[in-house]
Amino acid sequence: MRTRFLSLVAVLGLTAGAAQAADKFECPAVGGQDAPQLSADLAKALPTGGALDKLEALQNAVDLLRTNGVQASSTVNYLMASYCPWLAGNSQLSAADKTKQMRRFANRVTGLVYSNQDAEEIVFSVPLNPMEAADLEARAREAKMTPGDWIARSLRSTLKTP
Repeated sequence: MRTRFLSLVAVLGLTAGAAQAADKFECPAVGGQDAPQLSADLAKALPTGGALDKLEALQNAVDLLRTNGVQASSTVNYLMASYCPWLAGNSQLSAADKTKQMRRFANRVTGLVYSNQDAEEIVFSVPLNPMEAADLEARAREAKMTPGDWIARSLRSTLKTP
């Protein structure tokens, strides 16, 4: 499973890099052993395109695919393939912006698919520049915490104050 996931990310990264270089955004083809064979009813029940930008719709799609026996790697590929053409058709975004958005979506869907479904936590992916990341790691080290724990503690205290 892990090898397929890494391959998917590598393919996405290479495709995205090539798309940026050519100032053109293209969706990778999904197929082979990871292409799920979905019933017509299941395919109709799944959101596609921009609907997948909504966390609740995306989580519902992940849950529906999981309960219908679709493997995790196939779920990631299927949902990325369902989202990418909609994103590619957005004429208001540059190729670079589409690539960034596709990477964010890939991170989100991968996190949802491979996370423990019994957990009652939501994981956010927040990009930091190298200086911010180094500062975060230093502050966490000073507090004798992991960076993730330090961020969670900081946010929880911030969210408690109006």
